[in-house]
Amino acid sequence: MNAGSARNSTHDEGQGQSIWVFIAAFVALAVVGLAALLIFGTPSGDTRSTKTASDVVPEHGSVTTTSVSQGPSGLGTADSSESSTTTTEAPASSPPSTLPNGDAAPEGTSKVLVTGDSLSLAFQIDPKELGSSPLAVVPPLRAAASGDGSLLAITIDCAQTTREQLAQVSVTESDTSIMVSAVVLVPIDALGCNPTAEPRVLIVPLKRPVGTRGVEVASVGTKLPRIDLKSLSGS
Repeated sequence: MNAGSARNSTHDEGQGQSIWVFIAAFVALAVVGLAALLIFGTPSGDTRSTKTASDVVPEHGSVTTTSVSQGPSGLGTADSSESSTTTTEAPASSPPSTLPNGDAAPEGTSKVLVTGDSLSLAFQIDPKELGSSPLAVVPPLRAAASGDGSLLAITIDCAQTTREQLAQVSVTESDTSIMVSAVVLVPIDALGCNPTAEPRVLIVPLKRPVGTRGVEVASVGTKLPRIDLKSLSGS
């Protein structure tokens, strides 16, 4: 009887020790897990606070900055790049070329050509209004120094009809004179000028001030060879 009681007591003590070992192991694992959580954090937590400025998408999204350069044909070519600061849209067509002094060329200018002491401006024309073979004519011209003498004011009056179109203006400088010429294209069925129409005035820069040089203009009404617009356009 005493031997059986001793065996039961030993068995109860073994079970109690096993339970405490299990509890101690569980607590140890829990402590290790909690420590890891506090030290390393959780990978599934909220990461918004760790974003840098470059990670944040602007409120209005990315925008396109477009730069325009002159192509060989005079038309603008656009190069687009992503930016998050501003938006610059390419114009529908390229702006007119600038004059040698940096000013904008007169309205309707299609090309500015500087050759030596000569400055030539070519202007846009509308072939539909001129017919196939318009007459090239030198219109009435006046030219005088403007401002401090570094600019030239060129006044162009009607040559033959209100439908004529300015095609070219040239200014050639020398040490003693300044020569101004212009060409207008006149349709064959010209109807005459409007006597009350305002003349066209162009302001162009000179390479140096007028000074004592004389200003001359091409002879009024000088007729030049007809221009075949169809052959020029390749049609």
